[in-house]
Amino acid sequence: MNIVQFLLPLSIFLFIIAIKVYYIKTKKKKLVEKYLTDNSKNFKNKPLMIIGPSGVGKDSFIQLLINKYPNKFIKCISCTTRAPRNNEKEGVNYYFITKEKYQELEENGEILGKFEKYNNLYGTSKKILNNLLSNDKIVYFDYNIETAIKTFNESNIEFNYIALLPPSIEELKNRLEKRGTESEESIKKRISYAYKEIELINKSKFLNYVVINDVLDIAFNEFEENVKKLYSNLFK
Repeated sequence: MNIVQFLLPLSIFLFIIAIKVYYIKTKKKKLVEKYLTDNSKNFKNKPLMIIGPSGVGKDSFIQLLINKYPNKFIKCISCTTRAPRNNEKEGVNYYFITKEKYQELEENGEILGKFEKYNNLYGTSKKILNNLLSNDKIVYFDYNIETAIKTFNESNIEFNYIALLPPSIEELKNRLEKRGTESEESIKKRISYAYKEIELINKSKFLNYVVINDVLDIAFNEFEENVKKLYSNLFK
C-alpha cells in the first residue's frame, strides 16, 4: 500500500469526524440558545413562596419588607372564583373570575397551584407569573402548605420556600381572636386546619427556611436575613 492509498481513507475518516464534531457543537449551541430564551424558564430569580397558617403574620412580614425595600418586590396575584369582599379590589387582592373561566384556564394548562377552599377555586395564572418573572424583582405570593407541596411536585418552575410558624397553637388562636375579623366558627376552622398545616410543614423537605414568629422584631429580622440570603444578588 502506497502513501496515497493510506492517507486517502484516513483523510475521509478525519473529515467525517470533524463534520460530526461540528454538528454536535452546533446542535448543542442551538439547544443552549433555545433554553436561554425559553420564557417558561426563570433565569433571574426564583419566585418566593411564603407558607404558614392563617394569622401567623405572613402579610405583615412581607409588608415590612416592602416598606424597607420598596423597589425589590412584586406580588403575584392569584385567581379565585369566589366573590370579592367589601374591602377587596380586582387585581390587588385577587383576579376574580367565573368558574367557567377558571375551568377553561385549567383545561389549557394555564393554572398553577390549584386548590379548593370552602367550595371556591384558587390558583395562579402561569401567564401572569411568567410575565412577572421577566422583572428584576422578587416575585412573591403565599400558598397553603398542601398547594405548596403540589406545586413543588408538579411545576417546572423552581421556587424558594420560607415557612412562617407560630410559637404555639394557643398563641395563633389569640392572634386570630385579636384581629376581630373572624367569627368563632371561622377561627375554629382555621385552627383545625393549622394543625394539619404545621404537621405538613414539619415533614416537608423542600423548605429553604423556617421562621418561628414568637417575638416580632427578632422573627422579622430572621425572616429578612433569610430573604437576603436567597436573593443576595439583589441586596448587594
